[in-house]
Parts: sequence; C-alpha cells; structure tokens
Amino acid sequence: MIVKLVSFPDWDDSLSLAERKLRIKTAAEIINAKDSDFVMFSEWILTSKNDLKKLAESVHNKKVTALFELKLAPGLEGNRLFLLQNGEIKDLKTHQIFMKSKDADDNNIEKLINELEQSRQFKCNGKRFLIVQCGENNIFKTIKIKGIKNRAEFRLNNRDLKNRFDKILSSVDIVLNPTHGYWSRFYDLICRLYKFSESRRYCFYCTQLSDNMLANAHLHPEKNSAQRCYHSRRLIAPIYCSDKEEQNYLMQTYEI
Repeated sequence: MIVKLVSFPDWDDSLSLAERKLRIKTAAEIINAKDSDFVMFSEWILTSKNDLKKLAESVHNKKVTALFELKLAPGLEGNRLFLLQNGEIKDLKTHQIFMKSKDADDNNIEKLINELEQSRQFKCNGKRFLIVQCGENNIFKTIKIKGIKNRAEFRLNNRDLKNRFDKILSSVDIVLNPTHGYWSRFYDLICRLYKFSESRRYCFYCTQLSDNMLANAHLHPEKNSAQRCYHSRRLIAPIYCSDKEEQNYLMQTYEI
C-alpha cells in the first residue's frame, strides 16, 4: 500500500486566484498519480466546499482515498474533516474537539472518544484508519523518566475512558494525526506518535509548511519535522521525497 503525505503552507486570503487554482490542480495531480492508494494533506489546504468540489471534479483515479480538513468557520468547530473515496466526497460530520492540554479534561476527552468511535474511522485497502486532529493528541500526556521525556500515557485517571480509548486503538491499523502547524514542544509530540504506533500500528503525522521547512527537508530529509511515519515505535523512512519549491509543497511517499 502506498501512502503519501503532502504539506502546503497555510491557505489564507492573500492567495491570488491563480495560486488557488494551482493548489487545486496540484492536489488533483497528486491524487491522480497511478501509484497513490492513500493521500493525507496537511490541514487547511482548502477553505471551502466549492474548492473541494472543484478538486473532486478533477480526480479520475477512483481507487485513491484522500483526507482533507477544511476551515469552514472560526474556532475548532470550523475544522471539518472530509474524505475523498471512490471518486466521491464524504463529509465525516466531525470537527476538532480540543487543541491544548489544559482543555483535555474528562468532558472533552469523552466527547473525543465518542467521535473516534462514531465518525473518525474508515477503511482503505483493507486497513482500518483512525483520525486524531492536531492537538487532540493531548489525549496523551508525556512522562519524564530520570528527567528525560520518553513516554506518553493516557492523560486521565478515568479507567472507563481509558478502556474505551484502548479498545479503539486495538481495533485500527493506522492512526493519522494531521495538524495545523509546527509543534514547539516537538519531543512531546514524538512521544505521542510513538505511543500511537505501538502494537504494530502505523502512525502518520503531517503538518503545514513553515517558511524554512521546505528548505530543511531538501537539505536534510531525515530531519523533516513536517511529516513523520512511525511503526512499532520506530521512525520509518520514506521511499521517496519530493520537494516542489516552485509550487511550494512537500510530499513524502511511504510503502507499508
């Protein structure tokens, strides 16, 4: 199975009409590539259902599945997930629940678990996928051992919620964590991605590009912090890395 991670800079109102059309065209070309099975885009690469419709109209590769998050309104409730599968757009009817650790309380984590059970799973190529949006990975907290952050565990001392979350993880093959921007506490993030990838799961992380990420990925692809893949707590190298500076996007390809 071929998995592609694609990162663009944030979509904002300063983009010209030509730039907007180019981004839609580029995304369609990536999806239409014959070797694509699943594509995860960084969040907010599009900002309207109309743009997503135009993209879907340009896709002729019906075997590919692609995940998008659109920014449809202010606040976390505007961060809506859509799936392109079998040539059709599917509104997953779910949005981001929380962003920061201080908001990862019993109430919000229960809401998230409800979403994970009901709206955040799909199948592709016989694999079951789970989507955890951006800072929802704060469902884990990072633990220090001998002064070093090297382990993540379920944040709450709530056995019922932990058991439900563990059951969800045990039922999936791949965890997706698309995010909106670079994590300043990058090692905390790594510990959580490790945790998601335990028990022979894969975990894919993909975020928007900052000003220097594209250049760094070109010079040091092993240090790329915009896209990551883990399997059984091990960092997995891509089989191909494409950095299109003229189109301002980064794509890494994995075979699993």
